[in-house]
Amino acid sequence: MFVNDLFANGKDDGCKGSHGCSGTVWDLIPELRETMFQHQQEAFEFMWRNLAGGIHINELKSCVGSDGTGGCVISHAPGTGKTRLAICFIQSYMKVFPECRPVIVAHCGLMQTWKNEFKKWGVNLSIHDLNASKYSGQEDGMVLKLASKEHNQDMTLMRLVKLYSWGKGNSVILVSYSLFATIYCSDKDLRCSMLKKILLEKPGLIIFDEGHTPRNERSLIWKALEKIKTSKRVILSGTPFQNNFLELYTTLCLVRPKFADKISARTSKLCQTKREEFFATKEEMFPERKEAKYKWVYLTKSVTGYSKELEEVKTIIKPFVHVHSGRILDTLPGSRKCIIELNPFPQQKSFLELIKDIKSSSALDNDYRNSLLSIHPSLAMVFLSEKEKSLIDTPMLEKLRINPYEGVKTKFVIELIRLCEALKEKVLVFCQYIEPLEMIKDQLVKLFEWTEGKEVLKMDGKVPTKNRQFVIDIFNDLTSEARVLLASTKACSEGISLVGASRVVLIDVLWNPSTEHQAISRAYRIGQGKFVYIYQLITFGTGEDAKHGVQATKDKFSKLVFSPGIDPNSVKASSSYAEEECTSKLVAEDKILEEMIGHESLKDMFLKISYPRKESNTMDVFSEEDLNQANTVHA
Repeated sequence: MFVNDLFANGKDDGCKGSHGCSGTVWDLIPELRETMFQHQQEAFEFMWRNLAGGIHINELKSCVGSDGTGGCVISHAPGTGKTRLAICFIQSYMKVFPECRPVIVAHCGLMQTWKNEFKKWGVNLSIHDLNASKYSGQEDGMVLKLASKEHNQDMTLMRLVKLYSWGKGNSVILVSYSLFATIYCSDKDLRCSMLKKILLEKPGLIIFDEGHTPRNERSLIWKALEKIKTSKRVILSGTPFQNNFLELYTTLCLVRPKFADKISARTSKLCQTKREEFFATKEEMFPERKEAKYKWVYLTKSVTGYSKELEEVKTIIKPFVHVHSGRILDTLPGSRKCIIELNPFPQQKSFLELIKDIKSSSALDNDYRNSLLSIHPSLAMVFLSEKEKSLIDTPMLEKLRINPYEGVKTKFVIELIRLCEALKEKVLVFCQYIEPLEMIKDQLVKLFEWTEGKEVLKMDGKVPTKNRQFVIDIFNDLTSEARVLLASTKACSEGISLVGASRVVLIDVLWNPSTEHQAISRAYRIGQGKFVYIYQLITFGTGEDAKHGVQATKDKFSKLVFSPGIDPNSVKASSSYAEEECTSKLVAEDKILEEMIGHESLKDMFLKISYPRKESNTMDVFSEEDLNQANTVHA
């Protein structure tokens, strides 16, 4: 078959170099530099040093050796231009290594975003999207003719045509994490086997967008990506630290499998005391990395603040992790987040008490139930069993569904949107569950006589990928009639731009702080022209306050590792991260919130409003209890 030619086309490592010029990598495409921010320029050179050994063209190394070249992590704050940076690097890298065959692995919802960015910057490369169900028109003409004669015209054949065209050079492949894993598992026929073989063996450069996604070594996605032959790998992630240090270790292993070998002899010696116990109780997926993983676990369990252990962790990852905390966002009009604790209404309180009496045996189920009831009592209909429904007045609950004033969070959202409508401001509402978003959509349609798709937009996993960019464009169009976007945190927290919003509501509390940061950064990112107000809603009596505390502790440990420039002399003791300030001045700066608090029919639902303290160069010291809390993996 014609696809066999791909394996005869160039070296398998995809690293054949073209070193026919002198100077630095900036000379490859001279106009690039002036279109990049300072942090992007620094990261650009960092990527070249890690993947090719330097920035001087005549000294570049095409393949990994003992010189330390390999993969790297670009840990830049969400919304600071990682996509643009990666495109610039791919452009220039292909000038030196034209047969490197780049592959970008991203979430399926971001395929169009990547294609739009390549087009926006006028990059002269063909883009082949393996997730797309149609040809792009950039495929090789000869192979298209050959493929048209094949009897079985399926998606596998289409993907092979795209891969063949990519193999001819001057092209980039886009593939989603889920599709990559599916291809990895599919060996049902020769075509599928060929597809898998090509994706694992032919790429010479891999970009993992939102590279913290494959962070469990037992997951199918991680196992598939780990098998890619090339070591030229780049992780893009604004939030590499997700829940705990072990997940971070697994993420970093994708770019530098042996990075933990550099753990000091001191730590290695100390950890021997419990080594046998660890080996006896831990079943490892990759036994060849068992020793390094154990040393990493021991080392990071000793991190309780600004310590020798913390410094060792930072020293180990510094050579291949480039950090940018988001200073470029300081050029935007600004943002302010507040945490609002709300008092549930009588009907809501009674259902919250009822749920406590009929708790599920699953902690995840209980968390799910509490989250839904913290929003609106009628959401109990979503999770109650038939037996449980027989104990309550279900017709009454169903009737309450369309009334936002029966739920304290839905009342806040509706009144915020009402006030924002008068000022022509757009609101972005995030929730990790779809049911509350569907309910709020129905409430808005009925109350304001709005239309879904016009004033009210939705973005969740049910929205077809091909329609998402259309929704994004409408919402960001300042002249459109769109007033609110109801967004699933999972489907809408990474990679896309929603700068049309100047108000962001986090209607539930997540265990993972990085997911929340990603969600906020949909609105607060390069391109935002307004001040952005963020509201984290917490319902009293639901345990959401404790959940927020765990989130804050995890967030602090992320900063311990990835915040540069901490002054050791400024370290101070603290048992709590969430030191907050609340002044009438801060509330007064938000005219809409001030009006809500002062309104006679609204003020009683507010119990407490607090503002997280501003970032500083000081660092708290945490207890072992704090660390254990941060290392607990939650849903």
